[in-house]
Amino acid sequence: MALRGTQKLDVPVTPYFVFRNDTYSKAEVSATFNLQQVNATRTTERVNLYVGTTIILDPKNNISNVQHSAVGCRNYGFF
Repeated sequence: MALRGTQKLDVPVTPYFVFRNDTYSKAEVSATFNLQQVNATRTTERVNLYVGTTIILDPKNNISNVQHSAVGCRNYGFF
């Protein structure tokens, strides 16, 4: 397959959760938000916050991270 120029690709997704009332502070690295469930077919297992200096952040590429168990929880805060 050869691709030249610009190509638009619409990929259908099914959202399960949406962030609401999110606030972030860079000075002390904190985040607070509500997680709204919009599809009842999935439950939250955990919520992670990754901090880094690059565009790609994941469990291996970060300078700091925090993880919370999310079973039955809807309001989260990372400090």
